[in-house]
Amino acid sequence: MERLKVFALFACIVFATVPAMAQLATSTSLVGTVTDASGAAVPNANIVAVEVATGITYHVATNNTGDYVIPFVHTGTYKVTASKQGFEAGTHTDVLVENNQTARVDFTLQVGRETQNVVVTGGIPPIATDDATVRQNLDQTQTADLPLNGRNPLTLAVTTPGVLLGFKASAPADPGLDFIGPGTREVMNDISLDGVSIMNNLVSKGQFPPSVDAIQEVQIQTGTYSAQYGGYMGTHINLVT
Repeated sequence: MERLKVFALFACIVFATVPAMAQLATSTSLVGTVTDASGAAVPNANIVAVEVATGITYHVATNNTGDYVIPFVHTGTYKVTASKQGFEAGTHTDVLVENNQTARVDFTLQVGRETQNVVVTGGIPPIATDDATVRQNLDQTQTADLPLNGRNPLTLAVTTPGVLLGFKASAPADPGLDFIGPGTREVMNDISLDGVSIMNNLVSKGQFPPSVDAIQEVQIQTGTYSAQYGGYMGTHINLVT
C-alpha cells in the first residue's frame, strides 16, 4: 500500500511538471505605443493584429500611457491597425513575428476622419529594445539547404557567432551534442522542441535530435534571455516543427 502511495505521489509530480515544460517557448508577443502628432499618449485606442496567412485576429486596447501588449501570438506575418475616434487610422503591414520574439509596432495617429487610413508597408525591422536576447533564426529553406553532418539540425547552432561545438560532443560513451556559448560552459545549454525540453540533463547533451525534414525553424539564443528557460544561461536551441 505504501508503495502505491509513493508511486501515485511520483506520478502527480511528473504530470504537474508537464505544463511548465510546455511553456519554454511561448514568449512571442506584439507590443507598441500609440501617440498623437504632438507625442502625447493615446489611451483606449483599438489595436487589431491579423496574421496574414491564417486570418487569426487579436484585439486589444491601449492603456492610460498609450501602451499595448498582445502576448503569446502565433509566429508569422501580421497586419497591425490602430484606430480611435477623431484620428486617422494607422496600419503597419508585413510585420514579421519570429519565434520567441517581442515585436514592437508603434503608431503616431494624425487628427482626422476615421475613414482615412495611413498605411506603412515593409521597412527595416527596428532594433529590438524590449529584451536583451541575442538570437539567430534559420527558416525552413535555410535548414534544408545548409549542409549538416549526419543531417542533425542541432549542428546549426555553430552557425551563430560565438557558439562552438563542445568538447564532450565527441565522447563515444554517451553520444550527443553540446555547445559552448559566449562566456559560458558547455554544461549550461538547453534544447527544446516545440517548447518542450529535449535536453538530457544527466549528461548535459542533446542526444535525440529530430529529423531535419520535420523542422520549420531553428532559433539559437545566446546572451541574457528570458527566465522562462530556467537556470541555463548558455546556448539555447529552440526547434519548431
